Amino acid sequence: MRQIDFIAPENVSDEIGPTMRQIYKLAAVAVDALGLDWPENRRDATALINQVQIAATLRRIQSS
Repeated sequence: MRQIDFIAPENVSDEIGPTMRQIYKLAAVAVDALGLDWPENRRDATALINQVQIAATLRRIQSS
């Protein structure tokens, strides 16, 4: 089980745009939630991005 890093949003700056660390964490949480493995290199990352984009598009089409 992965550690949950809970941070109260009201304790964080409201500057526009997430930090790179936040973006990386969002990606890691999303990959974990989908039951996928974190990519080991750029090629695997690209393949994973394509896979997730296709799956999301198909879900949108099916729900329309």
